[in-house]
Amino acid sequence: MNCKKRIAFLLSDLRFGGIPTVTVNLINSIVKHDYSIDLVTLTVDNSPYLSQLPANVRVIDLKRPIPDATLKNAIRIIKPIYHYLKTEKPDFLISSLWMYNSFAIGAKLIANTSTKLTIVEHDHLLIELKDFKSQSNNFLSGLQTKLLPTLVTLLYPFADKIVAVSQGLTRDLEAEFKLKSGAIAAIYNPIVNPKLLAKAKESVNHPWFAEGQPPVILGVGRLSEEKDFGTLIRAFAKVRQKSNARLMILGEGKERSALEKLVQELGIENDVLMPGFESNPYAYMARASVFILSSLREGLPTVLIEAMAVGTPVISTDCKGGAREILAEGKFGELVDVGNARAMAAAILEALEGRFKAVDKAWLEQFTLESATQRYLDAIGANQSGDL
Repeated sequence: MNCKKRIAFLLSDLRFGGIPTVTVNLINSIVKHDYSIDLVTLTVDNSPYLSQLPANVRVIDLKRPIPDATLKNAIRIIKPIYHYLKTEKPDFLISSLWMYNSFAIGAKLIANTSTKLTIVEHDHLLIELKDFKSQSNNFLSGLQTKLLPTLVTLLYPFADKIVAVSQGLTRDLEAEFKLKSGAIAAIYNPIVNPKLLAKAKESVNHPWFAEGQPPVILGVGRLSEEKDFGTLIRAFAKVRQKSNARLMILGEGKERSALEKLVQELGIENDVLMPGFESNPYAYMARASVFILSSLREGLPTVLIEAMAVGTPVISTDCKGGAREILAEGKFGELVDVGNARAMAAAILEALEGRFKAVDKAWLEQFTLESATQRYLDAIGANQSGDL
């Protein structure tokens, strides 16, 4: 009797964010293809995603709540991953977060198992590391910044497959680390799915979305520096001078206090709301008048595709990463310069007046769960094919 092949997904944690959302979507799809699934994480910590996983998916909590993937914590991270690989021997392992990918490669080499390892990059590694260094300006963070290109050059060839989540990110990473063209495969994240569309139709119990209320401008994401919600708030302040509108930002993060202070300084606290994490942001997206991505950079901005999928007009910064790809060079949404509150405000006002670009549904097919599932199964070799 043949046993099911086991696919393991490795995440640092299951806090709210784009990568866990994508991973859970992919798991829910792949499990239907008759594979056994493990979700391996350094810490579970009452994750909101646990209820979204099928009952037959094993959640492996390595019980290593380590806040930073640094060289200092390398052994503490590699050891439990090594132990899992050595004892469970999954057929495939998919790792999805910058420094953790290097640690996963190290764990596999030490464990010396036949597990096929696929590493997935969602963002620009050097920018991520520079941001980390600026927040932790010490010797180890500086050393890590200098060593990362060497680590990537030495370790990444030991991965069985390298995937990036957009064509732009693929080209950027190959150039940054002097990898040969084609070394990294581009696979868009599995985003558009029946569950998302169904949840978008659920009711929203919030007075701002009642009939006759002013239009709501929506942003969704971590309250972090790279999401640059400060520019969105400044843009909204300009919009509010000319239009009776409101701004809602769904998400949580360390920048909350700074953003709340900015709202107060601009005198728009009666029209701006940041209610925190929302388990069903899609219903809010579907009822918003316009969705804004204000990021400084992205790998592949999941929320932008989600908003497009539910039919909401979108405006995005022309940030480094996949936003321009998603919008087909601006064909299906407005692109504005990063950090330009004035341009963002002008685009928002046009959208509120009904001048926006509609999305061709056929364009969204490449971001569907079915498309991404098949491409991932082919890429990791689960379908007995390594070709994309």
